[in-house]
Amino acid sequence: MPPSAQPAPAPPAPTVPAPEPAPEAGPVLIEVAVGKGPGHLLTYRVEGAPPPPGSRVRVPLGGRRALGFVVGHTTRAPEGKTLRTAAALDEPPALSAEVLALARRVADYYLCPLGTVLAAAVPPAQGTAPVAALTVRLAALAVPAGEAIEAAEGLEAKAPRQAEALRRLAAEGEIPAARLPAGAVARLAVRGLVAVRVRSVRREPLADLEAAAPAAAPDLPLTAAQEAALTAVREGLGRFGTYLLHGVTGSGKTEVYLRAAAEVIAGGGQVLLLTPEIALASHLTMGARARFGDRVAVLHSGLSDGERRDEWARVRSGDGGVGLVIGTRSAVFAPLADLKLVVVDEEHDGAYKQEESPRYHARDVALMRAQALGVPVVLGSATPSLESYARAREGKARYLALPERIETRPLPRVALVDLKDARPARKGGVITEPLARALAETVERGEQALLFLNRRGYAPVVLCPACGHTYRCRHCAVSLTFHRDSRTFQCHYCGDRQPAAAACDGCGNPLLSPRGVGTEALLEEVEALLPGARAARMDRDTTGAKNAHVKLLARMVRGELDVLVGTQMIAKGHNLPGVTLVGVVCADQGIHVPDFRAAEAAFALLTQVAGRAGRGERPGRVVLQTYAPEHPAVHHAVAQDYAAFAAQELAIRRAAGYPPAGRLVRLVLKGRAEAAVERAASHLAGCLAGSPPPGVEVLGPAPPALALLRGEHRRHLLVKGPKVGPVRQAARWLLEAAAADPDCRAVRVDVDVDPQTLT
Repeated sequence: MPPSAQPAPAPPAPTVPAPEPAPEAGPVLIEVAVGKGPGHLLTYRVEGAPPPPGSRVRVPLGGRRALGFVVGHTTRAPEGKTLRTAAALDEPPALSAEVLALARRVADYYLCPLGTVLAAAVPPAQGTAPVAALTVRLAALAVPAGEAIEAAEGLEAKAPRQAEALRRLAAEGEIPAARLPAGAVARLAVRGLVAVRVRSVRREPLADLEAAAPAAAPDLPLTAAQEAALTAVREGLGRFGTYLLHGVTGSGKTEVYLRAAAEVIAGGGQVLLLTPEIALASHLTMGARARFGDRVAVLHSGLSDGERRDEWARVRSGDGGVGLVIGTRSAVFAPLADLKLVVVDEEHDGAYKQEESPRYHARDVALMRAQALGVPVVLGSATPSLESYARAREGKARYLALPERIETRPLPRVALVDLKDARPARKGGVITEPLARALAETVERGEQALLFLNRRGYAPVVLCPACGHTYRCRHCAVSLTFHRDSRTFQCHYCGDRQPAAAACDGCGNPLLSPRGVGTEALLEEVEALLPGARAARMDRDTTGAKNAHVKLLARMVRGELDVLVGTQMIAKGHNLPGVTLVGVVCADQGIHVPDFRAAEAAFALLTQVAGRAGRGERPGRVVLQTYAPEHPAVHHAVAQDYAAFAAQELAIRRAAGYPPAGRLVRLVLKGRAEAAVERAASHLAGCLAGSPPPGVEVLGPAPPALALLRGEHRRHLLVKGPKVGPVRQAARWLLEAAAADPDCRAVRVDVDVDPQTLT
């Protein structure tokens, strides 16, 4: 049973059995889990000492070389030919016994191959060809500084670049050659004035962000609620326990995390702090380094392969004195040898759920890991997941509340604009007159505003008004989004893109009509309404370059922007003291999605984005535009009343038997041939009709909202019941039935335990 539901007693510390001695005359056999290959373990022979469990090996597999992980030793040879594998790629093993045991538990719980979990536990660079170490050329004076200055004076007229290089070296000492005038170093070396040496260095993921680093936060005294929360966590060190830190936006949850981390690090332990998004990880890392220096490491997919390798290796080696690792979802497997505290920030966020195999939820894996190690977990959020909130109410987690903002700053005032009645400030626009007035007043006062619209691109639909033709993705059951900046039609699900049409493909009409608004069009509207205002947008299209999101937010902190338009990237965790206005352009997005979590996700997002306003000295306000002012997610977000929303939503879930009142496993059948998918789905749906486990029911098959995705037709089944054990057992039976049935061999069956979305 996963920790997110009801943690079992902590198991003993994970151990890996010692290798059994091989027969004197026979080969040593190793059991290998392959990252991309069959789900079962494979057996290979090696010559000499067998690689210990946790080692990576290259193994022959179907005519190719695959990356595998040694998970055990055996003396029993399987039937058929046993292939030989090469020596281990790591010394010591890439995965510790503790992480290997965690991976086994994750694979078992999420019904996925062990190899896929192990592959997720190491950086991609560790699973392909080795990434070369970074080397730099360092230049230094080969003569005394006084002699160098004299030489610089003699070179000033005919070689000013060389003279400049000599003066800098005399003043600063050893400098990377790349930072000196091009060509000057080589010429000075020939003259005998400069010496160059090559040195391997660790890549620094945030090296280009010195100018964007936030100023050191004032050392404010803790509020009484912060002090109580910190005391509770401090007293829980040394044993497993779950703490739900429920703090309103701006209440100082991060300060509690970092002070708890400081105590652990001072005692020689290590801390893992997870965040749902790269932007938050980078922001937190810069703040943590201001406090802990080089003892902070960062792990996320936004790093280059080399940076990720270096950071992962630094954590694994223990030589760098790393005390705090900050990272996104996959960092839950970070190779920390002395982990004493785990923190999951924004624990409610759906980004913690991996939507491809292995479909694990990092929050729940963090709980598994902490439980096995006997250390506490802090789950922090302004809008806790209903699962975590229900556990706290049942006494399975300790509830710690931060009900007020630091320095007793008020929460922002929220004004509701009913889009059924309000007029746009500009013909064809989406900003209403009340929101336009609020924007103008904010900019005139020298304050800043955020405008939230969770839809990127220029327009989500392009329509021919003459014949009604629309442009749809060739591979998915969705409309193509028009991106005017790049003049392309793009699918935001499979990534397919094509040049934007100049005329209708159906009738040749040149007057195509974009319908709806994305962030590109919203920024254009802001610039038309507020001429001279400094505006920018933050979405996936504008933050593709490394650390672009951090640099953009730094411009806001420095006061270089008046208005920032963005998707949900601007909604979470960021502290922008100059923002006094948040405008939600359309609060209805996501509310009417056919998914039982839709209201919860909408409430959380609206509450989080509203919480960006008024975090500085000036009070904040929120203008929320909606067509559904009475919807519970909108109504309670306006009132900023989490408890009322949770009570209402939990009652609905209990009545329907949905999480946290029940448990789900989702099976998705995919294939190129729609008829084959239909047949397989119908067959599986009937497999448990006569004798399902007690309390378990199978819903479906039915087409999900995205019935065609990336060229594959899709049908899904939901296995539902009050307890996770029988539900998972029923799902196992269905997977076994799919493997044995000829109708299912033409389709792929994906299993998702505790699904976060049904689309």
